[in-house]
Amino acid sequence: MTASLILISLAIYLNLIYHRVTVLAHGRQYQVVTAAPTVAAVLRELNLPVGEHDQVSPDLQSPIRGDLTVSVRRAREFSVLVDGKKLSLYSVEPTVGRALASAKITVGPHDRVKPGLDQPLKPGQLVQVTRVTFTTVVTKEAVPYRTVQRSTDLLELDQRQVIQSGKAGVRENTWRLTFENGVQVRRELMSSRLIQAPQDEIIGLGTRKVVRTLLASRGVTYRYYRALNMKVTAYSAGPESCGPSADGITAVGIPAERKPDRGIAAVDPRVIPLGTWLYVPGYGQALAADVGSAVKGMHVDVLMDTHEEALRWGIRYLPVYVLDREPVNFFGRR
Repeated sequence: MTASLILISLAIYLNLIYHRVTVLAHGRQYQVVTAAPTVAAVLRELNLPVGEHDQVSPDLQSPIRGDLTVSVRRAREFSVLVDGKKLSLYSVEPTVGRALASAKITVGPHDRVKPGLDQPLKPGQLVQVTRVTFTTVVTKEAVPYRTVQRSTDLLELDQRQVIQSGKAGVRENTWRLTFENGVQVRRELMSSRLIQAPQDEIIGLGTRKVVRTLLASRGVTYRYYRALNMKVTAYSAGPESCGPSADGITAVGIPAERKPDRGIAAVDPRVIPLGTWLYVPGYGQALAADVGSAVKGMHVDVLMDTHEEALRWGIRYLPVYVLDREPVNFFGRR
């Protein structure tokens, strides 16, 4: 009887001082029956060092009572580049996202994290957090006005006058700006609307024909309705002016010859229609009946009898008068 009591008492004593402890660490499981008083003592018995940043649950100072499971989570050192700073951190979390959360580094809904939040956290890894923000700005830009020309008989022929001043319009643009770490990287046009339409500039071009009288040399008078400041040159009908293929015939099919009552002028038909009668000071009356490859715009080339006369004329800048005479119908129509 006495021996049985002793064995029972011994068993009770052993159960009180020895405990079964399971340790989960390094991806392995350790089991030990120990009389160690604390979690730290158990880990020392198992020769399992614990780093400063490792997580032990229950904590190292917890007493051993009954059977117990101890979890040791090893901390990984890693770096985070965020908000212009490089931080050296430790974490026991398995993924990048959970490691950032445990370090109280918030990640916005548009921020970019490299590697991704769900990627495993590796020792020595550099995690980059790019802050992505957006802002909306509204700008206004001028809308250029058009210049429109309109014929009007309120003005004399060749007169120009601003009938209506032009005014630029206004367009309002809404932009979405994207910033990465405070630096603008994208600018997108979200909407555009015209809030003020431009006003056309209207230029009046005179069409009213006013006939005037010109007193020329030797008392001769001419009635004209237009005076154009032009470059006036001279040519002859021979090959010296018209080249080796010169045939003495003008562009409208009449002989290239100067008569006592009129000469011939080569013109740009876009400025002076063929068949128009002209008066050129120093030359006399001329019929616009020829063209020339070099005669463009405000340029008239008058026909001389000889090449020497053409050379003596040279280049002059004169008022050329469009006479109030019925134009010659060279082509069977007005």
